[in-house]
Amino acid sequence: MTRQREEGSSRPPDAAAGDAVASAPGRSLAALSWLHFLNDGAANFLPGILPLLLVSLHRSPALAGSLMAALLIGQGLQPLFGLMADRIGGRWLVMGGYLGTAIGMGLVGASHAFLPLLFALGLIGVANAAFHPQAVAAARTLEGAAAGRGRSVSVFLVGGELGRGLSPWLVTLAVTGLGLDHLWLLSLACVASLLLLRGFIPVLPPHRRHGRPLAWHGKGRPVAALVTFAALRSLVTYSLVTFLPLLWREEGGTVRTGALLIATVIVAGIAGNLSGPGLARRFGRQPLLAGSLVAAGTLVALALTVPWAFAWPLLAMVGVALFAPIAVTVVSGQDIFPENRSLGAGLALGAANGLAAVAMIALGVCAKAFGIESALWVTVGLALIAALVAGSRGLAAAG
Repeated sequence: MTRQREEGSSRPPDAAAGDAVASAPGRSLAALSWLHFLNDGAANFLPGILPLLLVSLHRSPALAGSLMAALLIGQGLQPLFGLMADRIGGRWLVMGGYLGTAIGMGLVGASHAFLPLLFALGLIGVANAAFHPQAVAAARTLEGAAAGRGRSVSVFLVGGELGRGLSPWLVTLAVTGLGLDHLWLLSLACVASLLLLRGFIPVLPPHRRHGRPLAWHGKGRPVAALVTFAALRSLVTYSLVTFLPLLWREEGGTVRTGALLIATVIVAGIAGNLSGPGLARRFGRQPLLAGSLVAAGTLVALALTVPWAFAWPLLAMVGVALFAPIAVTVVSGQDIFPENRSLGAGLALGAANGLAAVAMIALGVCAKAFGIESALWVTVGLALIAALVAGSRGLAAAG
């Protein structure tokens, strides 16, 4: 009996969590998706309250691009966190990144000057980058619990899309009712969820040194094509969620309704995310990627030329088109680096998002010089360029 107790006590600290995941993979996927919802909600509420923040800081709406860049530029660290995630294994980057994002959201509410706000946004960006590669890799390990290749990743990503889509509106409701100083209450709610669901987060094995080494030879072209396409797609999305509410406000709309524009684009994108893997299997990855961005650019152009009453349903269709490629690009990145899936996901999501964040500064300059609507017309051109990249030989090699 003594020996049995000693052997039982020598189990790794994460063994019980591993048992919980193995016995209930569906619950683990649901838990990961919920944490993704909260994490991305805490990381992406900014566009909804940007008009209020800019007024409180006495800043021009053109500064919106720079604030979004401060929030998003940390995404460029995802490949590094991906390498770290596969090396150390476990789930510490999932939990640590999640906590950092939640804390950063509270700090945004406590920031009453420009520099502290930049620090809080930067913290959110870096923490968000730490969360995603290991979390996506964890979702991929649950593939057997979902039907279809890439389905578990798609379900996981839907949680994040819901968070990104609903949080600008929900947080705007809270801020207009309670004030920015009460954002810390939402941070506490996020921490409570992590404490309750910690046991359902998959524990990843570390990448052993005697395993397959990371191979870069011959992968330069597909990596460059994939990152370029994903960066342009992200830039189109960032531009829409940043400038559409400002354009709405500029034309006399309310802040709360402007935040609903973001929800319309992103929440509608869930249909695209869920259908993306199936459409890619049926028609091929490249036709899906190229066709989605052609549709997105065309629909944005139409939305800019019709009255707002007709623009709303068009923007919902834009969301479907923009988000259909996400799970496919993530899986493509992981397929390029099967020996390090976290790195592959980090390149497809993080490096691309980081490049898009830097480009947002240029779009902000465009908005200041020529107006917010002009920046949105530039976005139409970017979507069409992304479609051309999707048809390149480099992206064919990535598939």
